[in-house]
Amino acid sequence: MTKTKIALITIATIVLLGGAAYTYIATTNSSQDRTPSSTSNQDKESPERENDSPDSKPKTTDSDKSYVETPISNPPEINDPYPIENEHYKIDQNSSTSYHITLYPIANNPRYSNYDAQLKAYKIEALDYLEKRYQSIDNFKIKWTPSDAEEV
Repeated sequence: MTKTKIALITIATIVLLGGAAYTYIATTNSSQDRTPSSTSNQDKESPERENDSPDSKPKTTDSDKSYVETPISNPPEINDPYPIENEHYKIDQNSSTSYHITLYPIANNPRYSNYDAQLKAYKIEALDYLEKRYQSIDNFKIKWTPSDAEEV
């Protein structure tokens, strides 16, 4: 092999390895920035819930409010057929008084600082929809997914 070929192969190898390293670092950093429950937030937040009373409102911070208070982009109509589904919840009708409601919190992680607040907000939205549709839901039997929703 000539010196020119060796130099070209060496330069090409360095460029390829540099590009691969840059791509790896860039994708690793951007995926960590999008995760609401990154390790830095987990270190700052207590994994214990301070107040499990159903009447108390979970504490939220201004920086995390956007995760909790996101409007529904496709709100259901009163006469829509079941299942009713949007980005916050899904309502399945088992019978005229039996429903299964699945909530879709952004962070499916009870250690996330606003998990309870988001679960409670989505639960209220789903119950509000049923009340608007049927006026009274007092005699309804509702199964919740995740099961944490029953307690908030």
